[in-house]
Amino acid sequence: MFHQTAWGTVCDEDWDIDDADVVCRSLGFQGALAAPGHAKYGEGKGQIWLTRVNCTGKELLVHNCAHGQWGKTACNHESDAGVQCRAESGRS
Repeated sequence: MFHQTAWGTVCDEDWDIDDADVVCRSLGFQGALAAPGHAKYGEGKGQIWLTRVNCTGKELLVHNCAHGQWGKTACNHESDAGVQCRAESGRS
C-alpha cells in the first residue's frame, strides 16, 4: 500500500475476503479468491500502514474502508495481510 510517499503493508488483524475483494477490484480483477494472513507471501518491509481494516466489499479503494489510525499498530511483519485475486481481469 502506498501512503505519504512510502510503500508499506497492512496488518492481518480483522483481514477478510471483503477487504481482499476491494484490493483485487482496485487492481482491475473481478474480486478475491482468498485473504491470507500471517505473511503467507513473505514479510514486507517498512511501515505497517493499516490495521483493523473493515471493508463492506463495496468500496472502490481500501483507503475508503473503515480502519485503524494510519501507521498506528502493534502488528509486526509476521502479520502482513495478503490477497489472492481471481485470474480473470475486469479491465477491457
